[in-house]
Amino acid sequence: MDRPGASQPPQSQPDRFWQRPSKGFWQGFISGIFALLIVGGLLAFFLSPELLKHRSAFPAEEAIGQSRIEAAIDGSYKDKTSPVAATADNIAAGRTVYNSNCAFCHGVSGAGDATIGQNMFPKAANLLDQNTVKKTDGQIYWILENGLAFVGMPAFKSSLSSDDLWKATLYIRQLQKSGGIVPAQTTAAAATADPATSAPATTAAQVTVGPATTAANLATTAASQATTAAVAPTTATASTTAASGNNSGDLAKGLALFQQQGCSGCHGGDKATGQIGPALNNITFPYSAFLRQVRGGSGVMPAYPSSALSDADAQLIFNYLKSLQS
Repeated sequence: MDRPGASQPPQSQPDRFWQRPSKGFWQGFISGIFALLIVGGLLAFFLSPELLKHRSAFPAEEAIGQSRIEAAIDGSYKDKTSPVAATADNIAAGRTVYNSNCAFCHGVSGAGDATIGQNMFPKAANLLDQNTVKKTDGQIYWILENGLAFVGMPAFKSSLSSDDLWKATLYIRQLQKSGGIVPAQTTAAAATADPATSAPATTAAQVTVGPATTAANLATTAASQATTAAVAPTTATASTTAASGNNSGDLAKGLALFQQQGCSGCHGGDKATGQIGPALNNITFPYSAFLRQVRGGSGVMPAYPSSALSDADAQLIFNYLKSLQS
């Protein structure tokens, strides 16, 4: 028995993998969090004016932005498949939706080359590059439906139906598969080709993003086709071009083109009474001035190169607008 007061050998303590942090540790940890929040807030406050300015992208900023877009998209949309069949009529309807709502920024061809899109920061996305091509149909649909903050991409879920958004998605795929050139007769087989491997179509038999000329929406008679062939050249005066387009079949074609190219969406509907763009129901300038504006674009109006809208189709639109004069 040990004597009272005798020194005791040290008791071995069991090893602990974790010991409860001391009160001082927690105080320091919480203080550090507050310090980081304060420093981060001050940096955001003082740097935000620079971040909001139009400027060149910082190194790796675009790559980081693309990764954040991928993270923002609802994961449940990745494997969604389009309920819209790749028919010529649906592609034509998708073209109308696209030209009326997307071409202002992304351009008629989808290359992001419209004036307003080029003047944004960041610039409007080039829908033909791999950043968009590699996205699934469901992911593209989600972006159209919900938009993206800080990049100027609006959400269309309150203004366009789900069917319209799927048709726009289908049409964007057509632009990607053909490098911005959509064949006049688009088949279901071509519509389902892989956009990452399909070569751009370049044959003379193709037209670009111009409206569909199928019998379903632009039915014409042989007589009206003959009249179209006789349309005056681009140097014709306003009176001459108006006279050449008084055929009711040609006026119907001009209206269809006006709608499908998205013109009616900005210029006040079928009567062209003006809305975002000016009224065109009482134009006095000649066809040559009209064509110059169509080819060059201005402000929010995208440019329509001849590969996207032929001179003959532009003539039909002009003739239709001249017919609206009161």
